[in-house]
Formats: sequence, C-alpha cells, structure tokens
Amino acid sequence: MENFGVILALVGAITIVAGTILLIIAATKKQAKKRWVVSIVVGFAMFVIGGTIDASAPDLLSNSSPSSATVEDDTDDYSYSDDTDDYGYSDDTDDYSYSDDNSSEESSSEQSSSDDAPSNDSSASSSFDAADYSTAYTFDQLARTPDQFMYEKVAFTGQVVQVLEGDDETDLRVAINGTYDNMMLVAFEPDILGGSRVLEGDKITFYGTSEGTSSYESVLGAKITVPTVIADKINDEGVAPDDYQN
Repeated sequence: MENFGVILALVGAITIVAGTILLIIAATKKQAKKRWVVSIVVGFAMFVIGGTIDASAPDLLSNSSPSSATVEDDTDDYSYSDDTDDYGYSDDTDDYSYSDDNSSEESSSEQSSSDDAPSNDSSASSSFDAADYSTAYTFDQLARTPDQFMYEKVAFTGQVVQVLEGDDETDLRVAINGTYDNMMLVAFEPDILGGSRVLEGDKITFYGTSEGTSSYESVLGAKITVPTVIADKINDEGVAPDDYQN
C-alpha cells in the first residue's frame, strides 16, 4: 500500500509538470488550453491521493502489530508449558516421560553387559582346544607332500632359530625337535602371546594350520623351501636345554 501511494504521487507530480509545460506552449501558440488545465487538475488530485496513502500506511502497520502480538500471547494450541499432557515433556507427563526409571534400566543393561564381558573373554580363551590339533603329522609329510596336508591342524615342538618381528606378523624359523635339518616357518599375530615375546633359543610348542611351503634365500644365495604353519597358539617353555639341539 505504501509503495502504491508513492507511485501514484510520483505520477501525479509528473502529470502536473507536463500539463504546465504544455499549457504554456498552447498559450504561446494561441491554441486550446482546456485539456492541459484538466490534466494539471488530474495530476494534482493523483499527487494528493498518493501522498495521503503514503502517510496513512505506517499507522495501519503500527495498529496491526499489537493484535498479532495478542494472538501469539493468547494461543494455547501448541503450548509447551509444564502442564501440557499431549506433547509436553514435563515432569508430570506419563506418555513421553524420560524419567530416572529409564536411566536405571539403561544402567541395568550396562551392568548386565559388563557382567557378560568376562564370560565373553573366557569363552574366547576356552575356544582353543589343543585336542583339535594333531601331533601325528611329521615334518617329512609336510615337507614332501605339502598340498596333501594343506589346511590341516597340526602341532609341533621345536627350538626357535630366528625371530623376524613385524607390526602385524611375527615369523619364526623353528628347528623341529631341535633338528636343524627339519626347519619350519611359523607365522602368527603378536597378539596371541598376550604381550610376551618369543626369543631365539626358546623351546616352543605351536598349534596351527598347515599352509603349504614358503621359500627364502640363504646367506650363500641358495633357495630354501620349508613347510609353513600359521599358528593359533604358542606355548613358550623358555630357553631350550643345551642337549636339545641335534
């Protein structure tokens, strides 16, 4: 409304100016002057009406503001006070209450989870069974026909000759039964030792899965191929006796 009043007043002013100029020209040339007088009057009327509208617009806006504020203050449909029952999250509501009862239930479930944790650990540790790993296999079988015994669960005892430690895997060269001619490569994740380490010269018993053979180069440049076992469990008996080597 305010913009309309400004435009109307502006058009009226332009009409007055234009009518006055044309009236002067008509008077100079002695032509009919009636229509220019009419246009000046019309322009003046438009200017007055436009000015009136522009002046009254702020009053209309200021008068309408209190009523809208009153509507906001008086509305009760979406009130979020402490007394609401439908959508309120107050202390008195029963439908959507997040009281201490839920907290106690959560704490109970956490307690139950924490109580279950040790049993999970014990079940994980008890999942290993040495009886699942056969000691009947020989070094000669795994060395001669590795494909025939691929993925078999085996168990051997020997003396550690070399330790190659990595972040994710540790490799051992193990002389089976202390015999350096019967060398195996044993690979495992360091975590299975529970923070301990295997050292060269230790006597160990390892339980794992036969994975065929692996090859490496000797100091003299010769290619050496040995049976490979991925260990699931290692029992370290400490330094092997001096008479253990063959």
